[in-house]
Amino acid sequence: MANESIAVYFKPLSTFSGLTYYHETLLYTDSNGVQYLVTAYDSIDAAGTIRNVSEAAAAAEYGFASNFGTIVTQVTPLSALSQDEQAHWLGTAANPYTNQVLATGTNLSQQWASISQAYQEIGSANLAYSPMTQNSNSVASTGLTAAGVQLPSGTTIFGPNWTQASIVILPTSLTSPSDNQPTNFATDSQGNITMSIADQNNGNQGSGAFSFNSSGSPTGASLEPPSNSDFNLSGDATNVTVIGSDETINLTPNSGSLLAVDGVGDVVSGNSGSNQAGLSGWGRARR
Repeated sequence: MANESIAVYFKPLSTFSGLTYYHETLLYTDSNGVQYLVTAYDSIDAAGTIRNVSEAAAAAEYGFASNFGTIVTQVTPLSALSQDEQAHWLGTAANPYTNQVLATGTNLSQQWASISQAYQEIGSANLAYSPMTQNSNSVASTGLTAAGVQLPSGTTIFGPNWTQASIVILPTSLTSPSDNQPTNFATDSQGNITMSIADQNNGNQGSGAFSFNSSGSPTGASLEPPSNSDFNLSGDATNVTVIGSDETINLTPNSGSLLAVDGVGDVVSGNSGSNQAGLSGWGRARR
């Protein structure tokens, strides 16, 4: 009998100060090659301004209406989706999204049933959708936890596939809610907003703080990754300060990044063209 599999697909969404974040979709392939998909999204396609995002976090925490509506879930055979819908969640056959196989076995039907049940219960719960604190990635982690399937790797803020709020486990009949909430928002008297995100990688703590003015425009970021991190920064890495030691920072070449690095043993690659990287402490730039 052919092996069955459960995999996660990472759809790239956007970036915060050069750090790309992703959406998780789960795909089950049975022994006959038939595939099934679960995913989740918001019921209201609201603008992703920092003010809307911060207000949605408060809505999720205190149980009132979110600008993004509620968490909607989808449980379906893959064949029921159009080619465009399949490509939206998984990428195309020629260029699939980055993915990880999380489980294989001769019969994973019970695990998939638990994942599907968790998704359906969450979809019926009318939970507030919060892009950074309670979202589709939280649903994926909840479904996998309900089924006893390992969570994907590399999904923290400095990982290769940052899936914000994936550490959050939601309440279902199969799971207990987690108290983990890595993201917090603070607004000062002038209306400036700071979004702080804690990271944990192999037991080493790291963090990121992203600043926005009262109009919602980003004004800079301070990143403090765990030691020995290796991570990518894309073209909107403007006014970003990286603090730490023995990090490898990979810039998109000629993308207009403006970066300050303060640490020991740091390496910056892709520092070419319109990029500017200033180093203090003991580090080196590599073009």
